[in-house]
Amino acid sequence: MWKQKLSKFIDLYNNINEDYLGLLAAGVAFYFLMASFPALAAAISLYGIFSDPHFIEDQITILSRFLPPEALSIFTKQITILLQASGSALGLSFLISTLFAIYSATKGVGALIKGLNIAYNRKETRGVVKLTLTGFILTLGLMVFLLMALSVIAVLPAFFNIVEIPGLTPDIYLKLRWPLLFFTALLGLEVLYSFAPCHPKFKWRWISRGSFYATLIWVTASSLFSLFVTNFGSYNETYGSISAIIILLLWFWMSAMIILLGAEINHVFKKSQQSDSNVKVTLEAGSESVDEAQKI
Repeated sequence: MWKQKLSKFIDLYNNINEDYLGLLAAGVAFYFLMASFPALAAAISLYGIFSDPHFIEDQITILSRFLPPEALSIFTKQITILLQASGSALGLSFLISTLFAIYSATKGVGALIKGLNIAYNRKETRGVVKLTLTGFILTLGLMVFLLMALSVIAVLPAFFNIVEIPGLTPDIYLKLRWPLLFFTALLGLEVLYSFAPCHPKFKWRWISRGSFYATLIWVTASSLFSLFVTNFGSYNETYGSISAIIILLLWFWMSAMIILLGAEINHVFKKSQQSDSNVKVTLEAGSESVDEAQKI
């Protein structure tokens, strides 16, 4: 049993090196870094048009659980600038920021699709139109997921503070929101692993080993990374004024690396299952041949 587990671990390690996962994750991280600022500007502008934009300013600090303070400061500074803009400026900012965010995020998703094809050892056979449409739909899905995550973290607690529901107190929800966020991320990764790569035969699974381990590793790694940067990192001394951007880029790289790692885990387990199935078929065929020979 332990030999099989060791063999899978060795296969996983070799695949990570052979597929250049670190390099692929770097490309994905760059595009998502480019998309993060206009996406933030679009979100703040939208709140400024239809609601009180100070709501995000109060709730954005919740992200400190996953983001180091230096990286979080980038968002808070951008929020401060946007909160000082007029209504017409916010409308124009929303339009421009949304278009640029969609463009950059689509590029990031496209790089992620290529990385997942490499991780799953798939050859891209979809046409340009179908591939572009897939990337665009996944980009919109990513935005919906981020809105859902923001709702789980920030919006719903405020809602339960205003609206009283019998049997459901704000304290209960505060304890449940992180498991809710975990399962939201788990479902999002499973959708990505199912639709992004060029699978020859589609087979939906609610939870795979790759999505479960990737979500678990991402939550743990993000918390540890934030703890390390806060207490042990010296990025300010090394990178100076751009240290916050470097830290945010590292966090995006780490997240992309973990997503690709989950795909590699799925590929290794599937290859192992196919190998076991082939061995079983061979043994059954050999057994039938022996039975026929004995009859003769």
